[in-house]
Amino acid sequence: MGFAEELYFRGIIPRILRSNGRVFSILLSSFLFSVGHFFNLLAGASVGMTILQVVFAFIFGVVAVEIRMLSGSIGIVVVWHFLHNFLSLITVSNQGVFGVLLGIFQGTVLVLYALYLRKKLFNDVGAKEAK
Repeated sequence: MGFAEELYFRGIIPRILRSNGRVFSILLSSFLFSVGHFFNLLAGASVGMTILQVVFAFIFGVVAVEIRMLSGSIGIVVVWHFLHNFLSLITVSNQGVFGVLLGIFQGTVLVLYALYLRKKLFNDVGAKEAK
């Protein structure tokens, strides 16, 4: 499922939204990706864990779009998404407090990485436009 999600949310949707601005395309494609994770409620996930997953998916989406924009390759984010899903499957038994703390840690790392990538992305664009 990661390949299809990356194709749509990091490939097609940001490309369609590109004319509305880079930030808008990043945020809207990430928002749409995260909203889809509410379907986990139908699979029996708790409301609290689902909300955490939706927030994490939004942050993950921002970082993934930024990586795709910086690298020009969707392949990198497909592999990253696959690895994330695989690690989530093998750590699914940690649904208690440890799972929440692990999610908060992962989210914090992703936010910091997103800020770093955003700075790099906009600095690279500014440098290219200055030439």
